[in-house]
Amino acid sequence: MAARPRALAAGLLLTAALGAGSAGAASLGLVVGINDYAAYPEYRDGMPFGVAYDLMGARNDAERIAEAMRDTGIDLPDRRLLLDGQATEAAFLAAWAAMLDEAQPGDTLIVTFAGHGAQETEASPPFDEADGRDEIIMFHDFDPQRPGTGRLTDDELRVLLEGASEYNVVWVMDACHSGGLTRSAARTLSRFGGLFEGLPDPALSDVPLDLGDGAADDESLPHVTQILATASEDLLVDEIEIDGEMHGALSWYFAEALSGSA
Repeated sequence: MAARPRALAAGLLLTAALGAGSAGAASLGLVVGINDYAAYPEYRDGMPFGVAYDLMGARNDAERIAEAMRDTGIDLPDRRLLLDGQATEAAFLAAWAAMLDEAQPGDTLIVTFAGHGAQETEASPPFDEADGRDEIIMFHDFDPQRPGTGRLTDDELRVLLEGASEYNVVWVMDACHSGGLTRSAARTLSRFGGLFEGLPDPALSDVPLDLGDGAADDESLPHVTQILATASEDLLVDEIEIDGEMHGALSWYFAEALSGSA
């Protein structure tokens, strides 16, 4: 498969982000890859489409990116490589907080997420989505019966990124409904986790009321470079076979870029 054009695009974004750091700054990584979801069944050939299943390529994505990071000299200890059952919402938030504690102002933080994304009806402020739905990323412990469990909304992610303004952040999200970089693939297992009724989240009471779709412009988070897997909130992300393994295309190309193909 001709990886060079897309690896080049990912590499240009990555190079620009790394170049924005101060001289002598370090680069730290946090990598998440989730095939195994506690609430979802394993996918097998012939199972119906339109239903959420465990994934097959997200862990491959994370392991490949982790190898590329370590080969490149990016600081990625095992405690910041969260795979399957290790990748709970609480574990991610703890790893994020610990990474910020370890980093120095001006360092580059590279966070990658490969797993399910979904949408839920807004149930708490800010009521700022044009379609009335928050986009979410889903961790291993996501519970469809309690959609507020094991997930982070776009508003919550925004607050995390705003709190890291002393650092240069590269945010790579290979999930459905992430908005950003288009890709197409043959019909296969999708990284769409479902559409849910939202639950009120008291933590959002401190979120400013102008963080929705209309305010999500490049100038609002100048320290963040986002590399995302879909061109809109409505597009799904399929897993595809590359070199005999299932992957998300964005993650595969990003690892290529880290490894020097760009």
